[in-house]
Amino acid sequence: MKGCVLVVAPDEGFRAGITARLRQDGYRVVGAADQAEAMGLLDHERVDVVVWHCAQNDGWGWILLDHVRGLPEAPPVILLVPKGQVQHGIEGMRRGAFDDLLIPFAWESLQEKVAAALRAAPKAAKKKKTLRQRWEDFMVAAAFAEAGAPDEARRLMEASRSKTAATTGSEKKRGEGKE
Repeated sequence: MKGCVLVVAPDEGFRAGITARLRQDGYRVVGAADQAEAMGLLDHERVDVVVWHCAQNDGWGWILLDHVRGLPEAPPVILLVPKGQVQHGIEGMRRGAFDDLLIPFAWESLQEKVAAALRAAPKAAKKKKTLRQRWEDFMVAAAFAEAGAPDEARRLMEASRSKTAATTGSEKKRGEGKE
């Protein structure tokens, strides 16, 4: 797999068409009908690139872009902007979108932009665990301990702690020279 792409588009046919083509190109693809659904997916799934048909004002404004920017490892966002609504692309780029593409577009243009966004995206190996992920690790370890497998629970907790300590140590090193 080349990476995971979240396609956000209110029109089911449009979303399904882009999803099918991206899957043919070897991407794992998830879809969302609106910003609220997209934010829910982003909170629970690792996404490498977001492709967002941002033309329709659904009353939410630019909350999706703001949400993406607030993620620990924000995936690049490519805006799909209908012809005649260039102001959406300009505002989206001002708010931190990676790139935009006017609709209608040549499929090759979207392919190139997704590939460029993947190259620019933070690498998965650099991602540190979120508080939720560390909590989930703890709960799994507790379940092992309760089920009578304390060695496995201890191994899981030590692995989780060592990853957290390594991340914390590298963050301290980066911050030392800033004083």
